[in-house]
Amino acid sequence: MAQNNITLTTLTPLHIGSGKEYAGNFEFLYFKEAGKIVIVDDVKVLQIIGKEHIDEWVKVIDQKKNLYDFLKSYRHDLAVEDVAQYVMDAPTNLPTSSQSIKQFMQDGVGKHYIAGSSLKGAIRTALLTYLIKQEPAFVAQKKNLGFENRNGFKFKDSEIVKHYLGIDPNHDILRLLQVGDFYPTQASAETQCLKSGIMNLFNNGWNYKREQYGFVECLPAKTKNQGTIHINENLKKAIETKVREGKERDFLTQHFQHLTLPALFKIINDHTLELIESEIVFWEDEDKNEDIEDYLTILEDMKEIAKNITDKTCIMRVGAGSGWDFMTGGWAKAKDKNGEYMLEDEIWDTMKRSLRYKKSYSDDVIFPKTRKLSNNQPLGFVKLNY
Repeated sequence: MAQNNITLTTLTPLHIGSGKEYAGNFEFLYFKEAGKIVIVDDVKVLQIIGKEHIDEWVKVIDQKKNLYDFLKSYRHDLAVEDVAQYVMDAPTNLPTSSQSIKQFMQDGVGKHYIAGSSLKGAIRTALLTYLIKQEPAFVAQKKNLGFENRNGFKFKDSEIVKHYLGIDPNHDILRLLQVGDFYPTQASAETQCLKSGIMNLFNNGWNYKREQYGFVECLPAKTKNQGTIHINENLKKAIETKVREGKERDFLTQHFQHLTLPALFKIINDHTLELIESEIVFWEDEDKNEDIEDYLTILEDMKEIAKNITDKTCIMRVGAGSGWDFMTGGWAKAKDKNGEYMLEDEIWDTMKRSLRYKKSYSDDVIFPKTRKLSNNQPLGFVKLNY
């Protein structure tokens, strides 16, 4: 089995959600002067107030009184380390005591990590998009994109996945690729809390949705992480033997050329670069505010990194806030290897109606019509190298 140690460096803040949230005025406190959000350690709180005052502590939480002030009444020089389980950097736009923070992924002992499944999902999307562009005839047929029901056409990608990646888990191209979990190289690396908002196209132009925002815990940009990627060479050989003996069809073997790190990294990087360039081109014809200009400045930086990438390196986008294009590969509105649009206009319009779910828009409304940004930054760009 070929094993490769991989370094993953975050280029923009990254959020991989655990599904849990920290509740304000209960599970976290804000230390304004220090610029830190502190995840509360209950044991340390008890050491400050004493077990005999637990009822007062519970009452403060139940009645939504200020927990920080309550603790200060017991320790006037209250410091971050007095109550901290761990600490987040809190640069700007902080949550109030009534708001929550979406937690970054943690393992069983509370260490932050990037799940290998998240990375493999992004790799899978890049490879699927590449294969579709090489042979677009299958997706060009509406019957392969979903089915009709009483509410109209319903998009479903199951047949697409079967056609390009394999009919079941035992015949899936990427069963040979095993991506491990990635951990920060510095055990003391701090996370950060960022405000996450939705940039939306309104009648009067682009702006954030006022009430639809939240707070997310992120690994900051420039955080280095270590993990592994395995390509199972023994399984490759076993499959090749079965094909030669006529016991297995050659669907998998014809894609083995893509299952090397140099080949995969090129596919991933080309895929990322194309999506970045497409996004930059999109904004050329749009009225841009200062927030969008900040966003585009970062995209231009990502474009330059992707264009000038060195050997054994690629950039990709992963995690929350990646947007529809990066989550799906954006192939449905893209061009194939010959420069022709993958789908006819009528089919693309039908797909858009299905993808918009219950929202009704005319076919000429752009898709997607929102972008999720955190402090005007696109989340989730990372660099991999080995």
